Amino acid sequence: MDIESAKASEAKKLSRFCGRKEAEVPNGWFRHANRVLLAAEDPIAAAYGSPSSSNRWHMTIDGFGRRTEDKKYSFTVIQVGRYWYVLRRQTGCSKIYLEVLAVAFGRAPICAKTAEDARKLADHCYPSSGLKLPVIWIPWLDKNIVPLV
Repeated sequence: MDIESAKASEAKKLSRFCGRKEAEVPNGWFRHANRVLLAAEDPIAAAYGSPSSSNRWHMTIDGFGRRTEDKKYSFTVIQVGRYWYVLRRQTGCSKIYLEVLAVAFGRAPICAKTAEDARKLADHCYPSSGLKLPVIWIPWLDKNIVPLV
């Protein structure tokens, strides 16, 4: 099995791909992606048996938010269409530059059915990925790709 096949096989255990129409992604959002990766109902528990989520989340006007422990980034979990996505932005910047959590192969944004599951994804993907598949941060507008180290 080649590396790409192994990555795709791992992703299937945790999730499934669905098209923009099924996910009800509005025009203008994630224009670079023709599909999204829908995470399993509890993706972290599916991967590790660890269903915990950080208690640092607070409600925002459009979802939930929290800052990273190192104060470098702010995470926002918002509903776009049918599903919930993890966005991040660098704190202290004068411009708002949002990135969405995505699977590295195919650049498909990762989404969850519930806000709680999306928060778990965020908690386990910073500062490095706690998932078994490679993830990156991609701009929700067409800009540069930001690898998750």
